[in-house]
Amino acid sequence: MLLLHWRIAVASCKSGYQHDVALSLATMASMLRDCGDRDAATSYYARALRIAERLAAADPQHSGFQRAVAAILRDTADIHLARGDEQAALDDCTAGLRIFHRLAAADPSNGGHQRDLVACLGTAASIRVARGELREAMLHYRECVSIYDRLAIDPNNTGDQRNLAIFSVNVASMLDALGEPGSADYLRRANRILLALDAAGKLHHRDRNMFADVERRLAGT
Repeated sequence: MLLLHWRIAVASCKSGYQHDVALSLATMASMLRDCGDRDAATSYYARALRIAERLAAADPQHSGFQRAVAAILRDTADIHLARGDEQAALDDCTAGLRIFHRLAAADPSNGGHQRDLVACLGTAASIRVARGELREAMLHYRECVSIYDRLAIDPNNTGDQRNLAIFSVNVASMLDALGEPGSADYLRRANRILLALDAAGKLHHRDRNMFADVERRLAGT
């Protein structure tokens, strides 16, 4: 029995070590991507994904292993999209999205899982826009807004508030592009958030153009 427990402990340590290796490789890949070396980044992501998928297959109930696979797939989708390979981007992002949806559904109160899902939905929406699939993009953006609504996010959480404003604007833009009604409601919601951030001195300078655009579009409604 002691030998069995020792073997289990060793196996557990090995899995944890391999997980750390996968995360380190993915981090290196992200750094290379940000530096513009997409080929090297792709190679590191592929190595990380092989390890993560092996761990996830061996322990399907381990949310950390499952999340690692989904996160790497989402990041590789970004690289494919930057290269103009929209189908490969969609394939990887869709695979990651399935995992993130499953994790979020299994633990609805886990804000981390919900935000992971939002990030992947945002990537999926960008891919859909690049493919001219505006309705699908709009549905992804709308799901992001719904997730933040379910989270009942803290008004003092600047990051969440900012993201909710951005996704609201994106829904409005897709509705306008599709010639469908309802964009003004999303713009007004975004405007309320941006006004509150500005009044609190928390509106980032890079968001001021978005703020001005929202107010301009509302003035025209």
